[in-house]
Amino acid sequence: MSFRPTNSAGSNLEPSAAFMEKVERLSEALFPRWSTVCGILWKIDNMQKHRVGLLKFESPPSQPSDAMAEAMKDTSSLLEEVCNFRNGIEALVQSLMSQAKESELTINDMERTKVATKVAIVQQGGMLPPDDQYGSWEYDSDDDEGRGISYLGNLDVVIKAEKAKIGEIMDSINFEATIDKMIRMDMSEFAVKAKMTGMEFSDWNCDSDTLLYTNLPMAETFELMLRWFAKKFWQAVKEEDEEQGHVKKAIAEVEVKEIMALATMTLDKPSVPRCFTCKEYSHDGRDCTKVDISTPRCNTCQMMGHIDRECPKVDIVEENGLNEEGKYAHPANRGQGVDQNKPKFCTTCNKPGHADEFCPWNHLEEEEEEEENCCRYCGRYGHMVDGCWKLHPELRRVCLQKRKTQVCQNCRKSDHLSKYCPGGNSYKYGLRPVPER
Repeated sequence: MSFRPTNSAGSNLEPSAAFMEKVERLSEALFPRWSTVCGILWKIDNMQKHRVGLLKFESPPSQPSDAMAEAMKDTSSLLEEVCNFRNGIEALVQSLMSQAKESELTINDMERTKVATKVAIVQQGGMLPPDDQYGSWEYDSDDDEGRGISYLGNLDVVIKAEKAKIGEIMDSINFEATIDKMIRMDMSEFAVKAKMTGMEFSDWNCDSDTLLYTNLPMAETFELMLRWFAKKFWQAVKEEDEEQGHVKKAIAEVEVKEIMALATMTLDKPSVPRCFTCKEYSHDGRDCTKVDISTPRCNTCQMMGHIDRECPKVDIVEENGLNEEGKYAHPANRGQGVDQNKPKFCTTCNKPGHADEFCPWNHLEEEEEEEENCCRYCGRYGHMVDGCWKLHPELRRVCLQKRKTQVCQNCRKSDHLSKYCPGGNSYKYGLRPVPER
């Protein structure tokens, strides 16, 4: 059976992959017996094809071949499986009919109770509302009339629930009767096409014009079954969507509560400053009791008794104000003014972090002279293997040419290095000592 769901307006839907996955999942959950029925019908159809195929090679039917005898044996086993399933249908239908009768008895009892309650209300001089207005009728709940009308409303609720239960039971009975009819139709077709005879034919040819449990034609019951499928499917879809909506709503409410709780905690929590002396949050630097603020520490020379801008040890060179890393030695509000436009990117080595005048490449020769190296090729100190003139004679001319062009960084003369300059010491970090007064 091909079941194509339709919307409430009755028009065919364009099924997407997600929708068809939902159809398959809900169908298996709502109608588990339908897949069992399809399996049985598939077995009957396969056995029928097998038996019909064997008929082409059979001699007189009174003497079946070995293949036909084996097929008849398999047919007998299949008949036992089919009969067990049909017996289960019969037992289930009988149980459903019993439940329907119990609900009918309950409805009859409730109807008689309603009549008796109405008579009592009228005898007491009360007024009865229309049958469809018990829930909205205004009355005094403390007197006998009010209690009677409230009781009538409760009886109506129970009666409606029992009637809905009976409707669901009758739909289930119609479903069981329909699948029983489908099985019997295929069984009779199998008996005729396989040319069964004798007792075998009697066992398989068990079809009738109407359904066994409803006495209705197959076309009518099949249509009722499809409508029942569609009703239960869309009802399950609606309940699932409502449940997902409730879950999303609950999650959103929890998130809102968490946000409000965090906001409340933030508002209730006082702003506590952090002490930069002892690094705690319970006070600020002015109220710190762990360090005597009368003897401050200078961040420049790390000495006690003064602060940075009053440091007597160092001052900022007005020309640059940068240290060896190309960073400013002091902020602009301390000491002499510095040029804030000074570049922090070296154009000599094309690397960030220092300025040109403090580039390590400008002092390679000095560092090489200061560093004591030993060549593993010639065994002499003062150079490494990659700069050995014995191993690399071509480097001698290049090195001598470099030394001729090397100049002092202080006086710009080429006969000495800056650390041997007789004109004075160089201050690599842009800082100079301040003479004591």
